[in-house]
Amino acid sequence: MKTTYSIALATFTLFVVFASFALAFDVAISTQAGWWSQGAADKELAALADAIKGKVGSVTLFPADKQADLATWVKNNTKDGENDILILAGQFPNTIYQPGNAQADDSLAEIFLDSGNTILNTGDICFMSLMVEEPTRKVDYRP
Repeated sequence: MKTTYSIALATFTLFVVFASFALAFDVAISTQAGWWSQGAADKELAALADAIKGKVGSVTLFPADKQADLATWVKNNTKDGENDILILAGQFPNTIYQPGNAQADDSLAEIFLDSGNTILNTGDICFMSLMVEEPTRKVDYRP
């Protein structure tokens, strides 16, 4: 239920954005799961990508093992003159924002946002996974 609600909210938000801007913007979707299972995140976000294809400039899906490619997408779409959207599946990628605020200023995520782009997160605590390095995390908050 929580998954369906989050996906519905993200979809609604995208449709509001569609109504507000010209449709010449790109969408990236990271399926790296944080609060839900990886399988569920992959399935639900693939369905979201399919639902918005053809309604925006482009849709690119980044599985959990392609977060370095996501960072490249963020770099390439930061100052391209479009209001692009990055959708997260509850885990903020450490490829665009280092854990522990290691780069206090000018992270890829900060520059992306400051350039007029948007980051949507389907999780409840966006930076929970970045509070400590992943290998030392003692508690798994996913159901």
